[in-house]
Amino acid sequence: MSQGITTGYVLPTPQRAKLVGTLNIVFALLVMLYIAFNLAMFVLTPMIMEMSQKSLGEIQAKAETDRKNRVEEVKKELADAKEEQEKTRLKQQLDAIEKTPSIKMPDFKKIQDMTSTPGYRAWMWCDLLSGLALNVGMFISGIGLLRLRERGRKLGIWIFGLKIARLAILMLITILVIVPMSSKMSADMMREMTKNAGNPAAFPMGDMARFQAIAGTVMAVLGFVLGSVWPIIGLVLLTRPGTAAACRVSPSKPAALEPDLL
Repeated sequence: MSQGITTGYVLPTPQRAKLVGTLNIVFALLVMLYIAFNLAMFVLTPMIMEMSQKSLGEIQAKAETDRKNRVEEVKKELADAKEEQEKTRLKQQLDAIEKTPSIKMPDFKKIQDMTSTPGYRAWMWCDLLSGLALNVGMFISGIGLLRLRERGRKLGIWIFGLKIARLAILMLITILVIVPMSSKMSADMMREMTKNAGNPAAFPMGDMARFQAIAGTVMAVLGFVLGSVWPIIGLVLLTRPGTAAACRVSPSKPAALEPDLL
């Protein structure tokens, strides 16, 4: 006579718990490396912007000096010119140089102003530190799941739930606050660059702002969707009766039928 599983009992599935534990460790390490890179960039951005602005200022100063020197050279040639045809040519050349607008480099201080505001810095620190804390927790839960500890399973469930909630909050803040702020900043920079180039109508700023807003919104939603894939899968796997039973079994005892307490 065939034997079945007694009603009210489930067969522990330690392989499922260990799979989630392994992937938790791998994903946590990868995300922590990414967060560490972003943290370094966030801290170093003001210094990088300042160095870039200084370099652009030196380039602009050199270009202006070369322009003035060229004007003086043409004036000297014009003063020394004897033939009328040569004078006419030099006058036209001088007029063209003087009418050419000075090259002005973009002002990165606008980016610094946005990234240095208390609200933006608070948002970035909350994003980075909350992500770091949750992924440290996911790493710890992964170790617990590999050892089939119930505390590791419960921690994993909490971490997955908090990750989804965090991603939802960050998505809303990004769409409602960060995207409009960055879109306005980008449009202002483009407006300044085209104005300095002598053609302020070269690019429709309204279209650029809308494009920036749409792209930022799409990226925020896409980040939420992709970032929630593993937490949702992990929640499903960790709340399965077999996974829970595997984590309740003592590691020193072989897996056996456990009461279905879920």
